[in-house]
Amino acid sequence: MIRSSLTLSLCSHDAQNTSYLVNGTHLGLLAPRSQSAHVQTSSRQVQMIVALRNQDDVADAPLVRQKQQIKAWQEFLHIISRNGTKDLNLLMQKYRLFPDWLVCYDDRKLQAWLPEAAGFYLLRNLELHRLEPVPPRVQPDAADITSAEPRVYYQVLLGQHDQFFILPPDLLSLFSAQEVTDLLLGLRQQPAKVGELIRLARLRGYSQDFSWLGIQINLLQTESRPDSGAQGRLRTLAGLFGGRRRDSLEDEPDSHSSSLESQSGVGKDTNMTGRGLMACLANRRWLPIALSGAILLLVVIVVLIMLFFHPPAAPPASTTPAPETTSTQALSPTPTPTARPTQPPEPTPAPGLVVSVRQLNLRSQPTRNSELILTLVRDDLLYQLEAESEGWVKVRTLSGREGYVFFDYVSSIDD
Repeated sequence: MIRSSLTLSLCSHDAQNTSYLVNGTHLGLLAPRSQSAHVQTSSRQVQMIVALRNQDDVADAPLVRQKQQIKAWQEFLHIISRNGTKDLNLLMQKYRLFPDWLVCYDDRKLQAWLPEAAGFYLLRNLELHRLEPVPPRVQPDAADITSAEPRVYYQVLLGQHDQFFILPPDLLSLFSAQEVTDLLLGLRQQPAKVGELIRLARLRGYSQDFSWLGIQINLLQTESRPDSGAQGRLRTLAGLFGGRRRDSLEDEPDSHSSSLESQSGVGKDTNMTGRGLMACLANRRWLPIALSGAILLLVVIVVLIMLFFHPPAAPPASTTPAPETTSTQALSPTPTPTARPTQPPEPTPAPGLVVSVRQLNLRSQPTRNSELILTLVRDDLLYQLEAESEGWVKVRTLSGREGYVFFDYVSSIDD
């Protein structure tokens, strides 16, 4: 199950020529472009936002065509809720449904069909990334697509509290990566944060009229997925120790992303799907499963060692007494070894620092633009390797990873 909140703000052109469905509910014509529709969804297995553009030329046709499209997509949502989103593209091709754009997500992944010129952004772990499209396994029939603007496909695994934005790329080009991230990480609601971003862009000369969408994941409940039994446990362990966890080998590849810092020439590309055991451990929801999998693997290794590696059997004792021999050579006295004083073991230093904020980035160098090693969470213990310098301090985690963190976001354990 998944629960989310979304904000849809429309320009005048889209409000007059496009219909919008949120989980099958028709939002109607949101005519005033200065207003935004803010929707708080209930817990569902599948969430879907669909935009349907009317391109009929007959005067009486738009309303009839609109009703037919809305009914078809409402029935399609029921089918997806029963069958899951794995075959979303295949079912769209089967029922010949081609929206202006679409965003669909369940408790595992998000899929989207968007205009090629649109910018699709993900805010995760205090950083904003632009997602890159991937080729779908099922390509739509170009003859059935009425829009002249090409559409591209996105797919990304979801994380708790992820935020997604559909915004014009040229809008964000007016700001630095840090400016955009600070605005979108504020405590206000999405309409207020994006509205402030647009207001500042207008002051800097941006004059285009556009629509935008914001989605925030509020709750993920992946444990309710009916993936039980031995097959489900094996799939979970394969995901923990093999990297990405997929429903099938035929799934589409996940969308990659690039940080806004890397777009300006600084930073590195980031794959938001996660890699192996360390990515799972970074998410607290997977910690019990990871520990159980590690214990089970250790037990299997011990059992295999006991079964296949027996110590060599001792030869049977002989019952015939061996002849006694007397040596005539005098034995030289054995020198008594002199015991050396043993050095006491050096005490293992205890961690001296603890993370005092919800999330803290560990970087390779004492700069914001350096490589992100991993993200620490509150109460993680750290060894301090060097003294604080210019707001940064070099530390080492309990797992042995070394890097730099903000000194203001950690505190001494003695405190």
